[in-house]
Amino acid sequence: MSTVRGAITLLTRIPVGVVLTDGPGAAAFGLVGGFVGLVGAVPLVVLAGPLAEPWLGAIAAIAAIAVVTGAMHLDGLAD
Repeated sequence: MSTVRGAITLLTRIPVGVVLTDGPGAAAFGLVGGFVGLVGAVPLVVLAGPLAEPWLGAIAAIAAIAVVTGAMHLDGLAD
């Protein structure tokens, strides 16, 4: 469980308390990345699906990911 908490602490801005490990939790990066992807998929599905607004859905998805991750690695998206 400390591996998942370490990954959440490193990759997101979600507070999970104190992590008592020296490792970054690399074994759980895929799990946390999947969670971040699901957070971004929710506004995309809600806005781009029934409302037929793909641009608005894409912008909301990127904004949701930016909020959850603290805009970590979104500079690569801008390149």
